[in-house]
Amino acid sequence: MDMNINEAPSCNHIATQTDVENFQKEDEKTYNEAKRKIKAYIDRIENLEQNKRYINTDIKYVYDELANEGYDKQAVKRLVVKRQKDQQLERIIEDNMHQYELALGMIYDA
Repeated sequence: MDMNINEAPSCNHIATQTDVENFQKEDEKTYNEAKRKIKAYIDRIENLEQNKRYINTDIKYVYDELANEGYDKQAVKRLVVKRQKDQQLERIIEDNMHQYELALGMIYDA
């Protein structure tokens, strides 16, 4: 079938007012659902941020307590960071060893 590019393709269905209203209702329903979800995410993030502030305040009080007992606050902070780094490094090393053991056939992943 030859068709002139200037001609619009024929449409077997003409949208009725009901079709348009149904589309608008579905669109509104989808919009409301998205709005509800994003609000829930934002509420959760805000609650977690508030909890983080409380925890950070508690940590500060612990550092103040140990400083009042005569401990070096900066030294303890560095120790905490070092222990966290050591734990992370240990996990990386363990993961690498696991991969090497798999490659060498020393263990089998189930």
